[in-house]
This record gives sequence, structure tokens and C-alpha cells, in this order.
Amino acid sequence: PLKEISGNISPNVRNGKYIMVWDVFKEIPFLDEELIFDIRLSVAEKKRKRAIMISLVGNTITPLGLRVGQLGGISWYAEFRSSLMPFITANYTYENESIIDYNKPGYYQFTGDKGYAAWSVVGGATFQVSRIVYFNAGLGYGVENYLYKIDEYTYEPDIKTGSAWAKDAAYSYSGFELDAGIILKFNKFIISGGATTINFQTFNWVAGIGVAF
Repeated sequence: PLKEISGNISPNVRNGKYIMVWDVFKEIPFLDEELIFDIRLSVAEKKRKRAIMISLVGNTITPLGLRVGQLGGISWYAEFRSSLMPFITANYTYENESIIDYNKPGYYQFTGDKGYAAWSVVGGATFQVSRIVYFNAGLGYGVENYLYKIDEYTYEPDIKTGSAWAKDAAYSYSGFELDAGIILKFNKFIISGGATTINFQTFNWVAGIGVAF
């Protein structure tokens, strides 16, 4: 092996342009000999290390989310996101500012409380494309139900008997969910952004921040 070499000779040289200098007169002392040099270099790709990823993710409908997985080469990830009231079920159907299937004796009033009962479970793969850039793509199941809360009353006597929820079918979806996005890794800090769709009927963004170690 050559000994009189200086410059970028670290065993962990990354992609890019580097300069190495071989001082041949120090390596092979000579005076007037004719020399023929046959220099051969080989590049050995270093095996990519996988890092554990933990990230907080969310969007406007499902702001509470956690993504875990690995980064490096082709790896995996799993993700769960939810709204503030993910598992509330609807008793009735809302349409045109009224409940079309209310069948109890008495009457109801809208309370003004409304929002999404939504959650998503997604699993997929991460793909490393450079030192800091990764892509992710996943498939899972998602639910987005837009609900209105009502209070229920009897006529005689006029008292409240309970509360219930009505689903607005025009803004409610469930089914297969597809996610895709990009992850940027800066040392141990990661940020991500992407898009998600349920049955290609509703579309939203997903963003996150986290750590990789």
C-alpha cells in the first residue's frame, strides 16, 4: 500500500469532490530510472446504518399523531393519528341543518359542539435517496366523521333526557388511506411533510417533527 499520501484519505469520505496527493519521490527514491505507474483505486460503499425514528405528526383533522420506524436504505414505519374525539359514534344522520332520522318522542336542540371524530392507522416503507433525504409511502385505514352534538328533551315535562351525535354524511369518509411524503434528517433532528387521502375522496397534508437516533 502507498504510504506517502496526503489530503482527503479518511475512511469515511462522503460523496463529493476530494483531492489526494501522492508524493512519489518520497515513496520511491530514484535518480534517472524510467518509471511506469499502474495506479488502481477501488471504492467500497459503506453499509448504511439504520436509525430509529420517533416523530409527532398531524394535520388539521387529525392533529394528534405518532410515527415510529427506521431510516436508512429501505426501512419501515408505522403511524397513528387521531382527532380530539376519535372514537365517538353517531346515533343519527345530519342533513340540511336538521336530523333526518330522529325517531324519539320529544325534541332535540343543537348544542353548537361539532367536529371530526377521526383516526388513521398507516404502515409503510421509508426509502433513503441521499444523506439527509428520505421518502415514505404507506397504506392503511382511516375514518373521518363530521359530527354535530344535540341535547334531547321530552315535552311533558320539558326536561333534558340526554345527549347524542349526528353524522354529516356529506363530510364523512372511511376506507383505505394512502400516505406519501418526504423526510429530512439533520443529525438527530427530523422534519417531514406529505399528503394523505382516504379512498381518493378527501385529501389533506401531514407534517411532523421528531428525532432519529
